[in-house]
Amino acid sequence: MPYSQPFLNQKTEISVMTEYSISPRVMSSLGDRIITILEKMAFFIADEALPGEKMECADDIARAIVSFKGPVRGKIQLCASMNVCSALAANILGLMENETVTHDRAADAFMEVVNVLAGNILPELWGGTEIINITTPVFFPMTRTEWREIEQSPWCVRLNSVDGPILLFLDLGNGAEKEASL
Repeated sequence: MPYSQPFLNQKTEISVMTEYSISPRVMSSLGDRIITILEKMAFFIADEALPGEKMECADDIARAIVSFKGPVRGKIQLCASMNVCSALAANILGLMENETVTHDRAADAFMEVVNVLAGNILPELWGGTEIINITTPVFFPMTRTEWREIEQSPWCVRLNSVDGPILLFLDLGNGAEKEASL
C-alpha cells in the first residue's frame, strides 16, 4: 500500500476538541499506520505495546521533532534510543552488518522517519483539501524523565521492537480546533 493511501477505507469522524483528546481507537489506528510505514520505509519490525506495559529505554534517548500548521497546529515527536536510530539508519541505507552507523547518519535517518510519518499521518487526520505545512525535523537528546512523561500521555503511540521501544507523541498543545477524520 503506498504511503499516501488512507489507512482506513471508511471515513470516521472523531473529535479532538475536548481538552485535545483523541480516542484510543484512533491512537491504535495511528499505531497500525506507523508500523506499516516503518516496515515499508526501513524494513523495521515493530509491534504496538500492551496497555500499561512499561517501556524501558536505554540512557541514550533521542527525539526527532517536526512542527506542523494547517487546520490544526502542533508537533510530532518520535522518541527512541540511539540503538533504534542506528538500526533504522542501517536498514534505510542498506548497510551491511560490518558497516558502522555514525551518530550523524542515525540522527539524519531518524529525522527522515519522523518527516515521512508526519507527511503521511497528518493529511489523513486533518488534510482533506487543506494544506498542512511541516517544518524541517530537528534532533535532540532526551532525558528519562521526559521519556516517562511522554509515555504516559494519551496522545502517545507506544511501540516495541527488538532494537528497543519507540514513542510517537502527537502534541496538540497549540490547539486542535477542528475535528480529525480517519
